[in-house]
Amino acid sequence: MQEGEKTLSTLKLKDEDIRRTFPEIWKYLEDEDVTDLDFNCGNIWQSKASVIPKQLKNPILNESYWENFSALVGKSVNCNFNPSDHTAMADTETLRITCLHKSQSKSGLTNVNIRKSHGGLRINRSLALEQGYCEEATMTMLENCVKAHESIVFCGLPAAGKTEGLKLFASVIPKHEKVITMEDVAEIHYPLVNPEASCAELKVTDGNYRTPMETALRMNARRIIMGEIRGGNDMEAFLECVSNGIPIMTTTHTNDARMFPDRGVNMLHGGKEAERVLNSLHSYVNISVLLKLRADAEGKIRRYIDQVCFFSRDKERNEAVLVVENGKICRDRIPVRTRERIEAELDVDMFTQLGGGA
Repeated sequence: MQEGEKTLSTLKLKDEDIRRTFPEIWKYLEDEDVTDLDFNCGNIWQSKASVIPKQLKNPILNESYWENFSALVGKSVNCNFNPSDHTAMADTETLRITCLHKSQSKSGLTNVNIRKSHGGLRINRSLALEQGYCEEATMTMLENCVKAHESIVFCGLPAAGKTEGLKLFASVIPKHEKVITMEDVAEIHYPLVNPEASCAELKVTDGNYRTPMETALRMNARRIIMGEIRGGNDMEAFLECVSNGIPIMTTTHTNDARMFPDRGVNMLHGGKEAERVLNSLHSYVNISVLLKLRADAEGKIRRYIDQVCFFSRDKERNEAVLVVENGKICRDRIPVRTRERIEAELDVDMFTQLGGGA
């Protein structure tokens, strides 16, 4: 066994392991702007936050190379990486690695995705406004909703910037308010997003949120930041959290901010509980924010807030109101009771900028 193999198969995978053992891969991950590196159908693609994906040409990174990489990643997580044990998933401090065995691919080739998370903020308030991320009124409104302890879900399709949107607005949480993060893969990095803030980072194992959720309640969490909601188990944990009254911030996939409650029902496979779930999500989730991305003629990418939806349930009636549509805010659409609740919590108008923005 070579030294590189021993390192990967006997220790928890680390960034340093990848840098040292696979320098040819690492050089395409070093740039702070990189978000993904993919090997699929025999091609290599590098994705960055600011430009459209670019195909790379490197004869060293051939099929044999990626097969070796995948096998060693598999060893690091006790995966045999063969037709029976065909998916190897591992994470380091900043990377989330997924390898799919060639037996599962129509092309007959190994598939690899390496997703890179950014420790701090890729975008702050001033840069967001400068780049057209959202209108200033929208920015101020959402910052104040965070400070007023509203529960917020950041939605969008893959690569739309959901996590970065969450991190941007999590950065305005008052530092004295204890935040518990719960993730299966570390992407939020809250201590870097909000330096010196009170927090604890809990690891989710095998998709089981119940244990960290119980721990968070015992630790007197003031807020919870939850990793991406991908399925039924995640949604059950999310519902348990918000029904306890603890404000929560999370992300999920959907292409319309108004559809988050229906997405939740679908994750839980509907059935007799569908109406209860739908009512609960309208009752306990306050806001959903839809992120989108757009590429210009030069291939530069702009991510922006396309929709903001306010949810409510009053007199057995569920409501979903788009306050921001196509990037434009309409203040008059904000439900009166919702605005009164938020402004009572803030003790100021919800469009008044308070201190603490990133």
